[in-house]
Amino acid sequence: MILAELIPPGDSLAPLGTRSGRRIGREDVATLAARVHGFRLADDVLTGGDLMTPVFRELNAAMRQYRESTHTEAVGSALLSQIGELAQIAGWIASDAGQHAQAERVYRIGIDAARQADNRPLVANLAGSLAYQFSNTGQERAGLDLSRAALDEAGADAPAKTRALFFDRIAWAHTRVGEAQPAMQALGQAHDALDE
Repeated sequence: MILAELIPPGDSLAPLGTRSGRRIGREDVATLAARVHGFRLADDVLTGGDLMTPVFRELNAAMRQYRESTHTEAVGSALLSQIGELAQIAGWIASDAGQHAQAERVYRIGIDAARQADNRPLVANLAGSLAYQFSNTGQERAGLDLSRAALDEAGADAPAKTRALFFDRIAWAHTRVGEAQPAMQALGQAHDALDE
């Protein structure tokens, strides 16, 4: 199954008909990227509940900035990639805090943003994160299907460490549905990818 069948494109980031906001540039995207990095670091030391309000506030502001501002195509694409990165963190934090429906919604927003930015590795990472949540919350078969689709989305030219992560998620999904042999095969593929 391909990812677009499992998660059809949405329009959560459709620009407003008339953009009246200020013109943004690469420095605005760099500022957002620094804040995204800050949330990644904070997630290592703070609990999900402590980060939920600020990370969702930041995500909403970034989405509003994209929808309302004017920018070049390159800046818009870079901004969408940062929105996707921020959505991945927000989804992970929400999932960690037990807010699974909210996490799923934000992962889907991130997938939309990454698709619009034509950032396939990010699309795959977001789908893989959602697959991991599915595998751990009673939707094991959906987690397996989505983890496989995420690997396909990443493509054969994805970096070896990235492919290893996806194979590891597939192995976990197989484990959750009680399929030991395919889980071991996926772990072997993860090991082979790391050997590259």
